[in-house]
Amino acid sequence: MSEDLVFTDEILLDFDNSHPGKALDVERIGYIARKLRLEFKEIKAYRTAKGFHVYMKLKEKVHPITAVLIQALMGSDYAREAYNAIRVYNLLAFPEKYPPYMWQAWNVLYKEKYVDGKLVSKEEYDEELTKKLWEVVKRHDEE
Repeated sequence: MSEDLVFTDEILLDFDNSHPGKALDVERIGYIARKLRLEFKEIKAYRTAKGFHVYMKLKEKVHPITAVLIQALMGSDYAREAYNAIRVYNLLAFPEKYPPYMWQAWNVLYKEKYVDGKLVSKEEYDEELTKKLWEVVKRHDEE
C-alpha cells in the first residue's frame, strides 16, 4: 500500500458540549498541538446542534494511528476515537479485506445529521472559534 494513500494530513475533532467528558477545551487543543510540534495549513471550526466540529489540515502527513492519538489527546469524543482506532486497526491487520479508498474514509465528520428523515443538526462556520484555535496552536509559550 502506498504511503501517500495510507497517511493523512487531516485531524478531525468532534465535541459534544452537553456531555462533560466530550466538551471542547481550546487550551487543551493548543497545548497538544504545541507539545507535539504540529504545524497546520488550515483550521476551521463549525458549530453543531450539540457542540463543535474542528477540521485541521497538517502541513505534513501522519500515520492514521498517530492521527487517532492526536485526536484523542486533543479531547475529541472518546467513543468516536475508539471506533476510529478499531477501523484503523482492522485496515492494518486485514488490508486484503478493504478497498483502497477505505484509507481515506475511516476518519469522518458529518456536515449534516438526519433523524427519521428530518434535519436535526447542520454545521455552521464559527469564525471566532476558528481564530481562537489559530491563536492557541501558534502560541509559543510553555506551560
